[in-house]
Amino acid sequence: MRNHFKLIIIGAGPSGLSAAISASQHDISYLLLEASTAVASTVRSYQRGKLVMAEPRGLPIRSPLPFAAALREVVLENWEKSVKEHDLNIRYESKVIGIGKEKFSVPHGNEQNVWNALKLGDKKDFDRHSETLKTAGCAYCHEVIEAETQSAFTWRVKPLLINQDWFSKARFKHESHRTQKCLSCHKVEQSQSSEDVAMPDKKVCLSCHSGNTPKHKRIASGCTPCHDFHNAHHTFGELLNRSPLNQKELNTLVNTLNQDSQ
Repeated sequence: MRNHFKLIIIGAGPSGLSAAISASQHDISYLLLEASTAVASTVRSYQRGKLVMAEPRGLPIRSPLPFAAALREVVLENWEKSVKEHDLNIRYESKVIGIGKEKFSVPHGNEQNVWNALKLGDKKDFDRHSETLKTAGCAYCHEVIEAETQSAFTWRVKPLLINQDWFSKARFKHESHRTQKCLSCHKVEQSQSSEDVAMPDKKVCLSCHSGNTPKHKRIASGCTPCHDFHNAHHTFGELLNRSPLNQKELNTLVNTLNQDSQ
């Protein structure tokens, strides 16, 4: 079955039939789409024996389709004969709900796949689509940079530098909190920027943890079981009770005390 035509005609009424016959006579590939199961659905809805007027005065019909004032049944019979005579290419029960240019999607991720999709999807409009992606597509979330002179791309997405360790001395594990929803700790509903870290604060933690003192419906646990980032290796007690302190430990203690006093 042929899927590409030079002309698509919507509606098999008198105008659509006339256009289809004319296209056939001029050897133009066409397809006539009709929503109902037969031609001239409007005229068919008329009451039996109704007189169908052919044309307004002063506007002669210039159509290969025979059309003269006659009863409904006669008009329909003449049109059906024309359909068979010209072997019109009609596709029934084909309701048109919209007309638009076919869209193609661009894969997210690998740049080579993006460029291939642009070239295959719409080669003639490659430059326009590429510029759109550069300024309003990829650039919406990423930093776009000019490509190197010898590169096959005109621009590139700057590689992401994602921090994987926010607290280098933290022992926090999400596995222990898998019964909770992410939103219960990370308040991101109102976030408007990718710069938002959404790190939960102490108040959020205390909604489930009670600190060292047990409380109703809360877990008795302090901060140190999860967080130990105040110095490189030791707690204050360990540093103060040990002797002698080496130079590295002494510097760590001094720097920490200075930071706390600021």
